[in-house]
Amino acid sequence: MKRLTTYKSGRRKMISPDEMHFLVLLGKEFLAIRKEKNQSQETVSFLSGVSLRTIINIEKAKTNARIQTIRRLCQFYKVPMSKLLASLPAASNTNC
Repeated sequence: MKRLTTYKSGRRKMISPDEMHFLVLLGKEFLAIRKEKNQSQETVSFLSGVSLRTIINIEKAKTNARIQTIRRLCQFYKVPMSKLLASLPAASNTNC
């Protein structure tokens, strides 16, 4: 079963269960990092330059995060993107 996701541009795309699983894991990882650093979504948004709505949507797996956004959040959290992506079990199972 595929799920509909909406992009900032208003485009819509169906995503596979594997992609959805990856987005859920990515969102959970960013949420865990944010909570570990004891930061609010508002603070992260203000200091990282990523919109509050985008941060909320990534953490809730409601959007397919752009690579630039993932990179910006990784830089803000001081977590290498390679380490973040390697920590996601679905990263090696997702067909890219």
